[in-house]
Amino acid sequence: MLKETGQGYQRFLLYNRSPHPPEKCVVEFQSLTSCLDFKAFLVTPRHQEACPMSSK
Repeated sequence: MLKETGQGYQRFLLYNRSPHPPEKCVVEFQSLTSCLDFKAFLVTPRHQEACPMSSK
């Protein structure tokens, strides 16, 4: 989970490495942010698997 703030806005982002995060994670995220009076949720679906991470 990531919190971003800017000029006149604040948003929380939930990142997941799989294209379809477990419903439990999404519900928990919405619950945590709703106590901060966040009511709008934008879901941007992923159509690809995450790229493999390499160690250099």
